[in-house]
Amino acid sequence: MSLQNWLHTDKLTVGIILGLLVPVPAAIIFALIIRLIQIGFHVLESIHMPDLLLLGVGVNLVILRYYIKNLRFENTSKGIILVTFIIVMLFFLFLRKINFTLPL
Repeated sequence: MSLQNWLHTDKLTVGIILGLLVPVPAAIIFALIIRLIQIGFHVLESIHMPDLLLLGVGVNLVILRYYIKNLRFENTSKGIILVTFIIVMLFFLFLRKINFTLPL
């Protein structure tokens, strides 16, 4: 089964896997962009790196909208919502007060 066919199936597991795999690279990309802006322009100094995880989770909402509106896949959408909710809850329970920086 090709990747395109796998992404166009209405399964809960597809949504869970998408919900887990998409926010991490998105958060890393956002963190690198913010860090480059901080170094180059000396602005946005008050942004903490764990907060960018929530920005990465926001990318899940774009994927969720695509699966609900365009494809009308309810089970895949439920998986994305489930993972997004769990990540946000874990963030507010554990990561909110932790501050770490990128090694740049």
